Amino acid sequence: MSVKKKNICSTEGVEVMASPRFSEEYSNASLNKFIFEYDIHITNNSAFSLKLISRKWEIIDSFGSKRSVSGEGVVGQQPEFGNGDTFSYSSWCPLSTPIGLMRGSFLMQREIDGSIIEVLVPDMLLVANFIHN
Repeated sequence: MSVKKKNICSTEGVEVMASPRFSEEYSNASLNKFIFEYDIHITNNSAFSLKLISRKWEIIDSFGSKRSVSGEGVVGQQPEFGNGDTFSYSSWCPLSTPIGLMRGSFLMQREIDGSIIEVLVPDMLLVANFIHN
């Protein structure tokens, strides 16, 4: 059974909740292949309509190896949301160790004036279930 941990961060009225979990089904410890899934929920509590422009992630394994991932939008979308709107998506990341850390941010554009804000995503500690035993 996988345990979900929820982390919440708020930047300029935009709340991001991150819930990582170990995917035993897709992982293979004998091949040093550890897959972690995560759910992201973004709620716009600001007074402005926003558009998610891009994402940036830093993924660190327990050896200290860092990998950066960036790109337009999330899961092929650049969602727009007004005050009170929520956007949720799920994704995954591979690690070569059973413990790691994932941190990141989203660049969002305010529709009223085109200004860009960097919205932080809470750090996600990635730990395989068998580490807890």
